[in-house]
Amino acid sequence: MSDELSEISHYMEKCSKLSAERDEWKSAHDNLAMQLSCANDDLEIAVTALVKVDNWAKAYPLDVFPEPDWQKAKKLLGSNLLSCISASNMRHVIKGVKDIVTNALAAIEKVGKPG
Repeated sequence: MSDELSEISHYMEKCSKLSAERDEWKSAHDNLAMQLSCANDDLEIAVTALVKVDNWAKAYPLDVFPEPDWQKAKKLLGSNLLSCISASNMRHVIKGVKDIVTNALAAIEKVGKPG
């Protein structure tokens, strides 16, 4: 009978260890699943931002808005005014892209955080 009890005790100890291992693996799995979900959320936000930038880049096609005659524009407006207009346009565009990127990064920062 003592051998049987010893054997049962041995199997019970093995079951206990296996159960603890299972719990560790399940916890690791759940942690990785949560990290993957957050990474997918981050990716979705980033892709959405890239699509916005891409759409904006396509908003002024050359067949609708052809390139101006820069020499004529320079002659009519003067070099300094043309440069100021060009710089203003670039600031507007880069600010728009910056806003899209800043908003996406802020949204990514919030993903997975409580509140």
